[in-house]
Amino acid sequence: MHAQGIVIQEVMTILCAQRYVIVSILYVSIIAKDSVMALTHVLHVLCKLKKCSLNVAILHGCYALSVSEFVRCAASCQKTLDCSHPCQEECWKPCPPCSMQVQKYLPECGHYVQTSCSKPIQSIKCTASCKKMLKCSHPCQEECSEICTTSCEVLVERTLPCGHSVEIPCYENPSSYLCPNPCGKLIPECLHICQGTCGTCKQGKAHVPCLQMCTKSLPCGHFAQAACFVPIQSVRCESPCTKVLACSHACQEQCGMMCTASCERIVETVLSCGHSAEIPCHIDHRTYVCPKPCRKKLPDCLHTCKGTCGTCHRAQGHVKCSKTCGRSLPCGHICLYPCHMVCPPCPMPCQKGCVHGVCPNKCGYPCLQCMEKCEWKHHACELLCYEICSRPRCDLPCENLLQCGHPCSGICGEPCPYFCRSCTLGFRSEIGKGKSDESDRLFELQDCGHIFGVRSLDAWMETEQCESWASAILPKSCPECETPITSSFRYSNVLKQRFHQIEQTKKRILEIYHINEGTFFLLRSQYHRAVREFLAVLEINGNSHEAHLRLGCLLYLQSNYWQSIVLLRHLVKHSPLNTAVKELHSGKERAKAWSRGRRNRKLMALIENLEMEQLPCEVQANKQQAIEALLQWAAALSNIGRASSATTACEISLKEEPNNEVAEQVLKLLRNGKRIPKDTLAATLREAGKKGRWYQCPKGHYHVAREFGLKCPDCNKDNCT
Repeated sequence: MHAQGIVIQEVMTILCAQRYVIVSILYVSIIAKDSVMALTHVLHVLCKLKKCSLNVAILHGCYALSVSEFVRCAASCQKTLDCSHPCQEECWKPCPPCSMQVQKYLPECGHYVQTSCSKPIQSIKCTASCKKMLKCSHPCQEECSEICTTSCEVLVERTLPCGHSVEIPCYENPSSYLCPNPCGKLIPECLHICQGTCGTCKQGKAHVPCLQMCTKSLPCGHFAQAACFVPIQSVRCESPCTKVLACSHACQEQCGMMCTASCERIVETVLSCGHSAEIPCHIDHRTYVCPKPCRKKLPDCLHTCKGTCGTCHRAQGHVKCSKTCGRSLPCGHICLYPCHMVCPPCPMPCQKGCVHGVCPNKCGYPCLQCMEKCEWKHHACELLCYEICSRPRCDLPCENLLQCGHPCSGICGEPCPYFCRSCTLGFRSEIGKGKSDESDRLFELQDCGHIFGVRSLDAWMETEQCESWASAILPKSCPECETPITSSFRYSNVLKQRFHQIEQTKKRILEIYHINEGTFFLLRSQYHRAVREFLAVLEINGNSHEAHLRLGCLLYLQSNYWQSIVLLRHLVKHSPLNTAVKELHSGKERAKAWSRGRRNRKLMALIENLEMEQLPCEVQANKQQAIEALLQWAAALSNIGRASSATTACEISLKEEPNNEVAEQVLKLLRNGKRIPKDTLAATLREAGKKGRWYQCPKGHYHVAREFGLKCPDCNKDNCT
């Protein structure tokens, strides 16, 4: 079957038609010449599957599917084309036009061009130079296939009408060409050499503006550098201004600019607070915020103020104290909250206990009452454990023996002291540092371990920790280390009485704390509403007196005075912290404009407070601050003769609170209808919520005082010395 020729053996991969798997086959290509000079490639497929024929020719196919359907010959065609060149395409593809590069002769221009063999001569563009001569006797610069240009770009030397010789394109007309040479002539107006070109000056029939820099004398008397053509009126003097401002300082601007209205000269001035400061001259020292540290002692806590002098002076009060409070609570613990806050209920574990157990509540909340029977050995007590015992103190000696074998020196019913009088020579009582009587029994405090004589400790426990007529409410403590005494059979009645006083102060503290917390959350939800109502009243009522009166009555009647006053204070004090501050200040400006000509001094001060934000109140204000705001607002309204609604609202709200210790004083001042002096206001509110130590007066009233010597707000008792 093999014919004569070149035999090529290669391995290729095809898809077996029967098994549909990829198999490798060996095909033999026999190239032979036939009668038509065509190349015939015969592929013999050698299938690896046993069911297939061992040698299947491509022309017969492989079982159901012919191999010729998916096997393509990738050999070069090499057929001879009409141009006698061999075909360079793959064998299985149709023969394309001949792409071999040949050199062809163009009969129209006589040039030779390198191009493909199959490209017709008519479609070939000659890219050689034209070589034709133009009318100006210069050769054409275009390609041979392009139309010859009419504008010759060859540079030639020509003499222009001005007499200058220049090289210009051949097609340019010398009479219309602008000469690029310098003009060089003198300008008649300034006698400077013209800096323009010859052609520009000839075309404009005048010289270009003179750009030479020269010194010009200005009307102000100064000299300035400017271009020659710029008129003197257009030259701005850059020398320092010599004029004197109204403040007697020289103007800091340039002479050619308008004098500034704000003198920036740094001057040393004495501020309203008494400090000296270097500030720009135009700033009013009365409104300048002094940046020096305040460093004054805060009246409530005696800590050093951390604010600046100007901030405290402007706000008519110091910034909040950020230090730890450190005050002693009625329970004996130290308050660890920030100093500016009202002391909350004590969060420490309660120290109160008895033989039956310890109170599980936190120290600042009322204790659970022990309902067990009172336990005592020699005297019977039928009362409950938390009640005051009806039995007397037992003075019998302890019957126990110590570890050393000696009898206990303690008292009946109490834990035996570790101190043995027989083993240790001498015993000095800790109270008064005096000698203890040998017959005196010993008492060991379980809270701290100190030992005292019973008679001396009895006297100490019976002594009230009082300052004159009022007894301070503090836990009974060790005379040596001041550790609170929490439990003792012998002194249980004294401790129960003191714990009862502490319980009453806890209730008062919780009451104030819950009021402040409720006010704060209410404030957050009603703030925007109060601002909108205030602006709505101003829009409807053109008289600022009526507008402020309506605002006051609206806030008073909206809720009780706790909510209303804090809302009013927060509206003024904290409005810059909210986006509604722009609306509030806009309303303030309208109120000032409407009330011009009819306002009085008190109302003007009230409006200025909106601007200066000087109403002294915090978000978590205590009762004293709230009542003070109420009185100040009522006093402002009373000056315009419209305080009746506010007074009525105050009476209603004050009557809602039972046992209000300052209600009568407040109502008395409100009904008076006169301006309330600052001293009178301070005296009235001195006891209405100060931070300090809790006291109990002889009548059993509980109150807070910062220092000794203040009257009881409930009974108004005079001082006892």
